[in-house]
Amino acid sequence: MTTATLKSPAKSAQIARRPLPHYIGVVRTALCSLLILFILYGDAFAILAVYPSLNYSPSLKFVEGDKDCSIVIGNVRLSMPKLLYYAFSGASVFSKTPPWNIEFAVYGRHVGADPKQWGDLGFIKNCFPYDCRGEVFTRFDLPWHKLLGTETHDKAVKDLVAKIKNRYNLENPQNPIDTVAVYMVWWPRSDEGFYKLKTPANTHWRCLAEE
Repeated sequence: MTTATLKSPAKSAQIARRPLPHYIGVVRTALCSLLILFILYGDAFAILAVYPSLNYSPSLKFVEGDKDCSIVIGNVRLSMPKLLYYAFSGASVFSKTPPWNIEFAVYGRHVGADPKQWGDLGFIKNCFPYDCRGEVFTRFDLPWHKLLGTETHDKAVKDLVAKIKNRYNLENPQNPIDTVAVYMVWWPRSDEGFYKLKTPANTHWRCLAEE
């Protein structure tokens, strides 16, 4: 028969209070300091990136590449992976106001129609039934796909347009389309109304994808 040896409460408490080796404390302090420096760097980077949008003219330039973002101050270049930059800046949702009003249009060509006959399908609300224009913009812009590179983003946009085409044909089997194109449309902002300055001379079009 084996007899278990019981430790006294005082001895157990003494073992529990035994201090950690000195080097563990040093390593922990160093890691916490690096984490703090990283967070401060990310916050400072995000602030500097939007600084010009606050109507100042500092001697710095924000550069957004395919994989990373950089701030150039004189001959010094500070960089950060784009994914981390978006995490710190909140995708600049609260810091940048574009000078343009933006909306989207879905154009299609019906089966058997003249190749030059394209028409506005009025199909945006069918795909994205939101009252918030910013939500529709995000759905088409696919910002998180941009973080993975231009090729990945372009493929995602084409896949989205293909889904719109398939949905339209499912909902309109009597008048299907064989080609669809999604356009981004923009014109100058105005305090007098969203469409106040939307004139043929002021309005710009860009085809995002065609399927």
